[in-house]
Amino acid sequence: MGRFYKTKSVSNESQLQVFEIEESKPYLFRVINAATLYPFRVFIEGHPTLTIEASDGHDIVNDVHTASDKLDVESFIIYPGERFDFTLRAEQEPRSYLFVAETLEVLGSSVDEYHAAEAILHYANTPYIANPQKATSNRCSPSRPCITFNCPFLYYPLGTNRICWNFDKQAYGKDTESLFKEVYNVSKTLFFNFGFNGDLEFNPGSVNGHQFVFPAEPILYRSYDAARGCEKAKCGQDNVCQCTLYERVKKDVAYQLVLSNIGDGHPNSIPGIKLRNPPMKDTIVISSGGYVIIRLKASNPGPWFFHSQVDLHTTFGMAMVLHVGPYSASPMLENSQTCWISKTYSNW
Repeated sequence: MGRFYKTKSVSNESQLQVFEIEESKPYLFRVINAATLYPFRVFIEGHPTLTIEASDGHDIVNDVHTASDKLDVESFIIYPGERFDFTLRAEQEPRSYLFVAETLEVLGSSVDEYHAAEAILHYANTPYIANPQKATSNRCSPSRPCITFNCPFLYYPLGTNRICWNFDKQAYGKDTESLFKEVYNVSKTLFFNFGFNGDLEFNPGSVNGHQFVFPAEPILYRSYDAARGCEKAKCGQDNVCQCTLYERVKKDVAYQLVLSNIGDGHPNSIPGIKLRNPPMKDTIVISSGGYVIIRLKASNPGPWFFHSQVDLHTTFGMAMVLHVGPYSASPMLENSQTCWISKTYSNW
């Protein structure tokens, strides 16, 4: 459910989803970005405080030496594939407000468009407006700046009175210390650069200069054959090649992955790493020119698709396969068109 804006202020007045709440009660929301391209900034009109509880199903807390470990923000940015849980306290004047997710697009002054997903937050026992006007932004001032969490950049422009918080400085995993012990010591560090080498318009997406080619047969049944494809692809440091890129890792071994987003070049050093209660995530943004360091224990055998969540980037070749364990551990069918035969049991 949602409405389309014909201009910056005029919509087609389609019906919106309604969340009815009662005054003075707390509510837990989960936001999922099921889009394939744009990130969104999520906020609730007239409610300047949202408490982030979790990301990708894992609890996170604040650690900036404040009186509370709550991650209180005015809004947050969510990328394709990410999920955020937040708590809202219904403490504002009882009426209807808009629940908004705006794209991060920077549209020129001559472009009369507005791109957002909307819903209605309606306080019970108050007049209901089926087609409210476009949301009014929450007030941000020098004395009370608005905090936005999960920014892909370090700061907003001067004069916006908006502060950026990120996973690397403000967010910590809740009770992840025991889990992190499994990856505290790693056996190897792997570097992967997800980027477009040169001009985006003329160069394909790639990982370490390898533009991913989807194999003609299922990877599950042809892991070894697909992995050999890059050996003959004439790959080089200054040449983007086309092949099905594989990286094989040993099962039940801890690895450190340094993921960068550099248009042209390769990472060669590791700056500071957060070793105290790092947050757990399965989807993370790598900002332009930036990097992310993750650690994992390769405990699940087989081939796993490792790719950009932006569908257009994956289509352009920004993907690879991370194969856990030996190739021989995956089923190898002589005929890739063979179908599994289901068995019927008489006692069912």
